Amino acid sequence: MGTGEVARYLGAYGSDRVQKAALFGSIPPFLLKTDDNPEGVDGSVFEGIKEQVLKDRYVWFKQFFDDFYNVDKLAPERISDEAWRASFQVACMGSAYSSYHCVDTWLTDFREDMPKIDVPTLVLHGTEDRILPYEATAARLPDLIDEVKVVPVEGGPHNIGWTHPEVLNPRIPGIPRGRPRGRRRGAGEGRHVGVRLLDVVLHPIDGGMRVLRRVRVGEVDAGRELDVELSRGIEPDVRRLDAGVEHVAAAPSVLGDEVEVPAGNLDPLGVLGKAEAEASCRRPPPARRRAARPPPRSRAGRAAPAAVPIEP
Repeated sequence: MGTGEVARYLGAYGSDRVQKAALFGSIPPFLLKTDDNPEGVDGSVFEGIKEQVLKDRYVWFKQFFDDFYNVDKLAPERISDEAWRASFQVACMGSAYSSYHCVDTWLTDFREDMPKIDVPTLVLHGTEDRILPYEATAARLPDLIDEVKVVPVEGGPHNIGWTHPEVLNPRIPGIPRGRPRGRRRGAGEGRHVGVRLLDVVLHPIDGGMRVLRRVRVGEVDAGRELDVELSRGIEPDVRRLDAGVEHVAAAPSVLGDEVEVPAGNLDPLGVLGKAEAEASCRRPPPARRRAARPPPRSRAGRAAPAAVPIEP
C-alpha cells in the first residue's frame, strides 16, 4: 500500500521536488477489469471480499495475509508465524468501517497519472503476487511510463520487502540517477555551499546586546555540515569547513530555509541586517500589560477610598 499515493502525487503535483520513485508491489495502472481495461481483475472478486468483511472481517484478515505472504509456499523459511501474527494484529487495530471501504480504493484508475511520471522509476514486483497480480499491474507499466525499470521478483508474494530482502536491498541503490529540478549544474560551475539560519541568540555585553546568528553551513555535494556563529562586523572562520570555500553567505532570506549559493561569489556580511530584521519580526511579541483596573465603587456609586498603609 502506498504505490497509488506515489503515482497520484506525481500525476497531480508534478516532480519539481522529486528526483526518483520506487514502487514495491505496484497497484497502478488500474486493477479493475472494464471494457477498456481487459487486463484487470473481475469486479466480482472485490465484491466477494466486501461480503466477507461484513460477515467476519477477522476471517478475511487471515485469508488476506496468507496470500499477502504466500504462506503455503514460503513459511516458515521466509515468513515466520510471529511476523505473520504481527501483521494480523496491525490489521485488527483498524475499524470495521475502514476495513470495508478500503476495498473500493483499490479500484482507483491511475492510467492518466502514468504519463505524467517523468522521473526515473524503479518497480519491483513479485511474480506470484496474489494481492496485485503481476500481469495486471507491474508488467503493464513499461508501456505507460517513459523512464521505468521493472524488476520481477521470481516466486515473490505481495510483501516482497519482508520475504525477499536479499533481492530488493541490492536493487534500491540502482535506481537511475535523477537530477534535482531547477538545480542543473553546467560544466565549469563552482562548488556550492548550503546555508541555514538556525536561530538568533542575544548575548548581553557592556552597554548593550550582542547579536549572534547561528547558521548551518556545508558543501552541498560533500554533505559536510558545520555550526558557525556570526556576529556583526566579524567574518566567520570558514577554514574549518575544509572545502576550499573563501566566503559563506551569512543567512538565507527566510528563517529556517535551506539555500544553495555559489562559492566564491558571496557577501558574508551584506545580508546580516536583513536576517536580523527578519529574526526580530519572528520573535514572540512581548506580553501585553493589563490595563489598570478602575478603583472599586461603593454601593452609593462613589469611588471607595484608597487603602491607607498602617504604620506599625
